[in-house]
Amino acid sequence: MVALWSYGPVKSLSLPMKKSGGRNNSGRITSRHRGGGHRRRYRLVSFDRRPFEKQIGCVVRFEYDPNRNAALALIAYTSGRLSYTLAIQGLRVGATVVNGIAGDFAAGNAMALSLMPPGSLVCSLRFYPTLTSRVAVSGGSFAQLLRRYNDRYSVLKLPSGEKRLFRSNLWAVFGIPLSATAMRVPLGSKAGRTRWLGFRPSVRGVAMNPVDHPHGGGQGKTSGGRPSVSPWARLTKGFVTKPRRFASPLIYKHRKLKEK
Repeated sequence: MVALWSYGPVKSLSLPMKKSGGRNNSGRITSRHRGGGHRRRYRLVSFDRRPFEKQIGCVVRFEYDPNRNAALALIAYTSGRLSYTLAIQGLRVGATVVNGIAGDFAAGNAMALSLMPPGSLVCSLRFYPTLTSRVAVSGGSFAQLLRRYNDRYSVLKLPSGEKRLFRSNLWAVFGIPLSATAMRVPLGSKAGRTRWLGFRPSVRGVAMNPVDHPHGGGQGKTSGGRPSVSPWARLTKGFVTKPRRFASPLIYKHRKLKEK
């Protein structure tokens, strides 16, 4: 396991973050249980490393990023530029990474899907060339390149089990993102450690009055007497959150839904 050092972020590769405390522009709470927390900076991550095409870099160090559950690696390129990228399992400090060079399939290298062999485990994909939504960027998640669909598309199996078409000219990174070890450290019995993370205390619905929560009220200890819902009576467990209107013709095979 790679140790994540508590280095501060590189100033030129990070931006200051302003917290809202869960309030909107009018000061009304729109997201409960948020507030406080340690000051953070947002690290600018080069996910697919396309801007560094045909360049060779060296891993300088690994960093813990409080804004994501995957560790980051600081890369120094031969051109003198620095860049943050996702840390990949198997990388070590001092290791060499290459971008856009066919035939080098080591963990941490990046290239287009058209240059990768079928069966490769990859991460940090984009849905479309013009969108910023990413696939398989969480710690421990990955997608598998199954086969070529035609000259333009490749079939990949996503972490959800869905098989989807991606343009073959999209870039991806070989390997599986490294999970941040700090995410697995138990918080212990000190409430302040949770407050440092930006969480405010939460109260169970069954401990409230009926006017405050659908689970509230009753004589003695009750379990709510209904399926788990939010304070606004919306189901919170066990239902599909992906609307069908987001169905795409690029979905090669839908993920397997849980049997009822």
